[in-house]
Amino acid sequence: MKPSPLNLPEDFPHCYKNDNLCEAVSSVLFSLTNERHAIIVGEDESGITQVARWCAKCFNKMMDKGKEKDKDIDIQNESCLCLCTKNLQCSDLI
Repeated sequence: MKPSPLNLPEDFPHCYKNDNLCEAVSSVLFSLTNERHAIIVGEDESGITQVARWCAKCFNKMMDKGKEKDKDIDIQNESCLCLCTKNLQCSDLI
């Protein structure tokens, strides 16, 4: 059985799509959906900060859509935060 091709979510901003981006976004959104931290690693000036921001925005929209159905949950209480600094260490997130 072949795995399904990776695609960017509908809410994801329009950008150049390649396999690496689709895999990274899929992995990040999967991790966040399962209440896990996600760390995107790459070379300086490779666009990882932009990808992280897009993933955070997309994930927040996904969560908001899911919570619109449940009127008892306050949507403003939970959101995904994107931390992007050159000095951020893995130990800071653990």
